Amino acid sequence: MDEKTTWTPYAEKMLEQLRLLPLTELSGWKGHAAGALALPGSASMIKVFSADRIEKAALVSLRPGNGPHVGLCTIFPKAEYRLPVFLSRWEERHSDIQGLVDFMPTVDILQDREFREQYMEPMGQLWEKYAALPGIWPEEHDKLRSACSIIYTAACARIEREGQRLALLAPHTEYLQRYSAFV
Repeated sequence: MDEKTTWTPYAEKMLEQLRLLPLTELSGWKGHAAGALALPGSASMIKVFSADRIEKAALVSLRPGNGPHVGLCTIFPKAEYRLPVFLSRWEERHSDIQGLVDFMPTVDILQDREFREQYMEPMGQLWEKYAALPGIWPEEHDKLRSACSIIYTAACARIEREGQRLALLAPHTEYLQRYSAFV
C-alpha cells in the first residue's frame, strides 16, 4: 500500500447510514460467515443485516494491502414490500475511483406509475446535484447499465486534489440516506 494514499472511509460512512435503519446484524447468511476477513495486510470486512422490510443488507469492504479498495453495499427488500434494490459499488485505487450508486427498480417502471413517482422521480434532484462531479459518466458495462434505473450515478475519476475522494463518496451516502427514508 502506498503510505501517501489516504483511502476513502467507504465502509465507515456507509455503515453510519445503515445504522439509521432498524437493522439487526447477522453473524452470517445462509451458512456463510460474516465479519472481519483474515487477509494478510488488509482491513477488510463483511457485515450482513436484516429488518422487518429488508430481506438482507450487506456491506463489504476489501482493502488488501497492495490492491484496490473495493466496496459494495446492497439492500434487498422482502418480496412483499414494494421497494427498489439499493446498490453501491466502489473501486478505489491510488490514482482513481470508479463507482456506481442506484435504486434498481423491482417492477417495470414504465408500467407502474405509482412506483416510479414514489421512488424514482424524487431521486432526479439528487441525480442532478451530482451530475457535475468530475468523472461522472455512463456506466460502461451494458449488462449492469441495463439493470439500473434512470437515476443511477456512475463515475470514473482521476484523483487530482485533496477532498475529491470524499466528494465522490457523497452520492453513495446521500442515496443511502434517501433509501433509509423510504424504508
